[in-house]
Amino acid sequence: MLGPYIGFLAKATNESGVSINPEGSNRPYIGVDAGAAMGVGFNYAIGRKVWLNADLRYNWGLAQVMNTVSDIYNRSWGINVGLSFPLGKYSPSTRTIR
Repeated sequence: MLGPYIGFLAKATNESGVSINPEGSNRPYIGVDAGAAMGVGFNYAIGRKVWLNADLRYNWGLAQVMNTVSDIYNRSWGINVGLSFPLGKYSPSTRTIR
């Protein structure tokens, strides 16, 4: 997998719940982030209607996220593991959901 991502700052508070990005013209954090997401994953059938899913992803931020300090970008690794199951009618012969 390779593609773009966009992120939005929903909230920025410290441990006490006080905003560290107050309203006004002197905000330290930029509210929008954009970058590239890269990853690999797999799906493995563990039952007739159940799949194990896993993926490893790296997000490489290309937009600066701070107004007050230069060269600060978001970079992150993510690991996702889960189970998938159909919510519709499953056809075993074609392995599809209708």
